[in-house]
Amino acid sequence: ENGDPTNLIGSGVLEKNLLKGTSQKMRINSAIHGNVNFNSDNENTENNRQEYSLALNGQLDNRLIYRNGMFNYTLKHLMEIGVTKEYDDDFHLATDNFDLKNTGIIYFLKDLGFYGRIDLNTHLFEKNEADSDMEEIVIEPSFFPLKLKEGFGINYRILKSSKVNLSIRGGLGFRQDFNENVLEWTDYSDGSYKYVSKETTIEKGIEFSAVGNFRLPFNLSYSVNADVHFPSQDFTEFTMEWENMFNLKLTKFVSLDYKLKLANEDGYEDILTNHSLFVRITYFLR
Repeated sequence: ENGDPTNLIGSGVLEKNLLKGTSQKMRINSAIHGNVNFNSDNENTENNRQEYSLALNGQLDNRLIYRNGMFNYTLKHLMEIGVTKEYDDDFHLATDNFDLKNTGIIYFLKDLGFYGRIDLNTHLFEKNEADSDMEEIVIEPSFFPLKLKEGFGINYRILKSSKVNLSIRGGLGFRQDFNENVLEWTDYSDGSYKYVSKETTIEKGIEFSAVGNFRLPFNLSYSVNADVHFPSQDFTEFTMEWENMFNLKLTKFVSLDYKLKLANEDGYEDILTNHSLFVRITYFLR
């Protein structure tokens, strides 16, 4: 995790086929991943005192795929919870993320169809910070900010084989950021600063997406999900998310995962990057 390949992920996976037989229409995959990272050093400490930090992270990863004739439906759910503990400090929440993606496609030709999608992103626990008077306040209550994405339009499947799947989409897109009782840090020209209420934003415009999975040589696989939204108020203020996942299968139960995400959300003009590298152990239960 966070660029350190020595952090070990352990996971339990449950696979269940709801419809049995030669033509399985629905498939559900569930996985639980855990990460433990312990660091200890005495550099730059008084009397060479040994100090340590501990990080615990967990993920619940669920996926559902339903195919029936010309209709395809995919659900992806990822929940991440992580806590850290520094020397002489209590455990505190470091990672809190709840992500849900739903996509349905109705093909009217072999590789061409209509798509509709609803995505949701939020968190479970409230977030606290100290204000300018050094008093602790709630800046993000549970489930807020709540970010929603909806879209519908045309889906074109460029490639489909046992090793490659790639589709592009384009259509109308809608975005809502609900910020009920959410506060954001604001600096003023006179040098003062404080937390102020963050406004709810609702946008509509045009969206384009690319979604693909690739099975490469040497047990390497690559998945991509790129999403661009151009608001109708000003097409130049577009938002972009580009998620890349590389998976190198080392043995039947062990793989090396690298995740890279590029984005310019929340009013940032620069491209923000987030990446992680970790070893994953997977156990399959039938």
